[in-house]
Amino acid sequence: MATLTEEQFARLMTQLQPTNGAPQASFAQCTARCAGSRDPPLVEEFINVAFIFIKINDDDILTGLSLLLTGVAVIWWQGVKTKATTCDQAAELMRGAFAWKKPNNQLYQEIFKTAQDKSTLTDLFVCQKRALF
Repeated sequence: MATLTEEQFARLMTQLQPTNGAPQASFAQCTARCAGSRDPPLVEEFINVAFIFIKINDDDILTGLSLLLTGVAVIWWQGVKTKATTCDQAAELMRGAFAWKKPNNQLYQEIFKTAQDKSTLTDLFVCQKRALF
């Protein structure tokens, strides 16, 4: 059995303790990407992953957000990034640009356009219709 000197033990404990009480998170670990598709569920999923689940301060998120954007979303962000000073503002800008809501008449038509077929589970059918609301 090996023993450690007090100096070796202190060095080991220093290495094992996280800095500032928590490990540092970064966008390097984030796999979420937004290409600018106008699909509200995809935009919400991206916002949840990029802004909520990754614990990074607002300044770092606003600076590094372009790393997670591709296609038209990158171009869009370059034009509006000065309008956002917080993550919440950036999320609202994204929702306004890519997750716009359909007019009520279009929603009504889409909700009643298809009926449940025999091969579709009721739970799945209800979830699909609920997503439209």
